[in-house]
Formats: sequence, structure tokens, C-alpha cells
Amino acid sequence: MEDMKEKGMIKSIGLSNFMVHHIEALLKTAVEKPVINQIRLSPGIPQEEVVHYCWKQQIAIEAWGSFGKGELFGHPVMKELADKYQTSIAQLAMKWCLTKGFIPLPKSITKERIISNLKVDDFNLSNEDMIRLDHLEGLASSAPNPDMMGRKELSKI
Repeated sequence: MEDMKEKGMIKSIGLSNFMVHHIEALLKTAVEKPVINQIRLSPGIPQEEVVHYCWKQQIAIEAWGSFGKGELFGHPVMKELADKYQTSIAQLAMKWCLTKGFIPLPKSITKERIISNLKVDDFNLSNEDMIRLDHLEGLASSAPNPDMMGRKELSKI
């Protein structure tokens, strides 16, 4: 990737699903530090260790799966907080993501939902509610562990 960047074939180098020990190993030999790490982040899946490490290394964080795998839309705490802030669950998840300083990568196929998901400027989440969202329980899935997955499993995420 560094050769491709040097040749002008790519603008920057990014990572996907790299945990702290992966980044540490990479930085031992890398000439060019990656600019971004794309990892699974959503309410209930804050991945604090890798997030803090990336920030310390000045590596931006892109949040994939910021709406979970759909399970956030039926979660009672998400419903409660969406009602409290008079917003949608998707907007609540987006606001959590942006408040944390992540670059969100939400999934939607309809133009109306994409536009709606971006309407998050008219409310701010309290510190207490951010903590509640960080620690949501009962999610159907968690962040993938790349060390425990083979190629077949990794291709599904």
C-alpha cells in the first residue's frame, strides 16, 4: 500500500477491523502511518481500547455498523431515548457516533432515510445518556474479533 501511495495510485492508507495489537505490529515496520481505521462501532459496542489507541496515534475512526445489525431499532433503551429527544432511533445512533468523534458509515438504501439520518443538529445528548448508550446491553451481536475469524467469516462482515 505504501508503494501504491508513493506512486500516486492511492491518496491515503486505511485499516479495517484492526485492533490495538494489529496496529502496534504494523507501526513497527510502516513507513507511512494509516490515516483511518474502520471498525464496528454502535451504541453498546464502543470498542474503547482501540478507539483511544487510534486517537493517541492520530488515526481517525470510521464507524461501520453504527445502527448495529438492526437490533438497535427494537432496543427498549434506544426507544426510550429516541422518545426523550424526540428523534428517530437512527438519528440517535448517528448523534452518538458523531458526539464520540467517529466518522459514521450508516447503511440505508432509501433517499428519505439517508436524508433523515443526517438531521441530528437540533439536539445534544447528555453525558448520562451517552454513558447509557455506551453500555447498552442485550445486543444480538458484538464487534467481530478478527483474530478468531477465518477468511470466510471475515468476508461476511
